[in-house]
Amino acid sequence: EHGEEVVHGGVLIIGPANLPGGMPVHASQLFAKNVANLLELLIVDGELAPDPDDEIVAGTLATHGGVIVHPMLRERYGLPKLDEVASGGTA
Repeated sequence: EHGEEVVHGGVLIIGPANLPGGMPVHASQLFAKNVANLLELLIVDGELAPDPDDEIVAGTLATHGGVIVHPMLRERYGLPKLDEVASGGTA
């Protein structure tokens, strides 16, 4: 039923009148929580200190220490993979 909660066969069925209207609030809250969690990974003792060994942080870094570190950016600019650089190439 539109705008009502109904129990049918022991199952609660909710029929919110404006389901899309309730979604942006929750999506915004989820986005804000995700940003806050990312900032907690990037900031240590009040200073920006990204840990390139952290899988989540590594996926967000374009550069680190003056070097392009993101694999897709390196590929786009024709740079060798970082593991190739570590074995004797140039960044």
